[in-house]
Amino acid sequence: MGRNEKAALSLRKTLAISLIFIVILGIKAVIASNTELNSVTIQFSNNHEITVLTSRTKVSEILADNNIILASNETVLPGLDEEITETRTIKIFEIGSVEFEIIEVAESPDENSVEDILQRYEDIKHRIEVVIKEIPFETITRDVSEGSGDTDNRVIQQGRNGEVETKYKVTFQNDIEIARVEIETRVIREPQYRIVQTQNRPTTRAGVRGGDVGLFQAYAHEHVIARGWSDYDFQALINLWNRESNWNPNARNPSSAARGIPQAMMGTHFRGQGTGSGGSWEPNPGTAAYTYITCWQTQIRWGINYIAGRHSTPTAAWNHFLRVGWY
Repeated sequence: MGRNEKAALSLRKTLAISLIFIVILGIKAVIASNTELNSVTIQFSNNHEITVLTSRTKVSEILADNNIILASNETVLPGLDEEITETRTIKIFEIGSVEFEIIEVAESPDENSVEDILQRYEDIKHRIEVVIKEIPFETITRDVSEGSGDTDNRVIQQGRNGEVETKYKVTFQNDIEIARVEIETRVIREPQYRIVQTQNRPTTRAGVRGGDVGLFQAYAHEHVIARGWSDYDFQALINLWNRESNWNPNARNPSSAARGIPQAMMGTHFRGQGTGSGGSWEPNPGTAAYTYITCWQTQIRWGINYIAGRHSTPTAAWNHFLRVGWY
């Protein structure tokens, strides 16, 4: 091949490459001309704002392109799934910190006049409201009685109402509520059952009926609260003395000198104030031991003082009893 032919071939290659390059630039120019760039202002909740150029129109996509992530307490207007409006402004603000107006235009401008639209959507505002309501407790009755004798109802666990929290998005027009939408509901505190136990009414050798147990427990409850103990401690006291004496002020242990509602060990706690031993122990008249045996109020006060000194609380005393069988 001669020198002239080689030169002609090289020229044709150069022209072909240049033509391809021009075509590619033309295609890019056409694509660029068909893509409209919008100037969008993004206003943040701290009053800072930026302006960005974007070809996107969906709010969530514009924020994502600019690496903007909403905090858990922030919202945006227009919404994330909405298109930007003619104002080309995206507002980010904290929920509940501001009130904003929404003005909607009918799809067909001919359907409403400007005056009608302004009047219809005048002063539309949204607020987040939190409402806390009580959940009433329920009462459960357990029948543990036997036979056909007299029975009593004993409260072995006090009831307590629960609480439920509901969040609403509330819409107002001219300060009048026109819509309420539930956003979230959660239970803050579960209600606690009130448990009532039906049981046989025991009688004692001194004639103090089991029906007086409610009176005994009411008296004990006053002293429990006076010490700053809780209702949980009171329930523990009920459980403890149910096991010890069934709240019988005349209860006695046949194998020891334990007596009364709290089952005080008379020979130990009232040493020298009685005669006999074990189940035959009897108090001497005029002594503190005699007052304890004959007065249920004294028994309850003594028992509460004993628990406070040895275990601090009835709950601790009950836990000790469950471990070792005595307190």
